Amino acid sequence: MPLIKDQLPTIFHKKGYAPGKIWSGLHANFAKYRDTLPPAYHCLLDRYEIRDAAIKVVGIGCVGTACHVVLLMAREGDPLFLQVKEARASVLEPYAGKSVFPNHGQRVVDGYRLMQPASDLFLGWLVGLEKRHYYVRQLRRSDCPDL
Repeated sequence: MPLIKDQLPTIFHKKGYAPGKIWSGLHANFAKYRDTLPPAYHCLLDRYEIRDAAIKVVGIGCVGTACHVVLLMAREGDPLFLQVKEARASVLEPYAGKSVFPNHGQRVVDGYRLMQPASDLFLGWLVGLEKRHYYVRQLRRSDCPDL
């Protein structure tokens, strides 16, 4: 069974969770994320099953934010990697006012969709168990070749 390979210090499994063991709440949050996708993409995402999840250390501009990689499989040889990245309040908020979106991940997704109308099919958002706001996007193997 394909799993995410730990690549310390940048990609690793949550403490106490072996590869392939999914932490509680991930499936429920994933269902909430699914609801943020356009309905036409639900049947495509429904072909996939969560197989593994790991923490991913993010770049210098996002230090201190949470980021995860989730591996989904539709069948052998058909992986889908999603990045679940924390979205915090915009740095422009003190000057431009509070966002009209209740979720900072939704604000990020709306911005992506405005700039790239034919963007990532799996672009969506959710609120994590710890009440952090996240956006979800497809992680291409070229973005992270060691996975």
